Amino acid sequence: MTTVPANAKKPADRKAKKDEAPTALTATVRGRDWQIPAEAVDDFELLDAFAQLRQTDDVSLVPFILRRLLDEQWRDAMNLLRNKNTGRVSLEDGMEFTQELMGALNPNS
Repeated sequence: MTTVPANAKKPADRKAKKDEAPTALTATVRGRDWQIPAEAVDDFELLDAFAQLRQTDDVSLVPFILRRLLDEQWRDAMNLLRNKNTGRVSLEDGMEFTQELMGALNPNS
């Protein structure tokens, strides 16, 4: 087995460029990787929705927040959370999933 010396230089083509921001963030929630577009977390309307949620406890903002984060993966999330007997996504499951997703995106908060 070949070992690479600790002081060996990495090829320049494999290094991430410092000035390039990632195009997506990955959050692993409920056994699945969710790709969150980087621009989704740099979103003024999303920030406003979080502020309103915090100030008013208006849980009707949670679906908006989740849609802004997941974009096209929204349906996948709903199908994952859907109760097989009722065909519905409960408020509790939707809220918990959103909290788990936010925790995975910002684990230090």
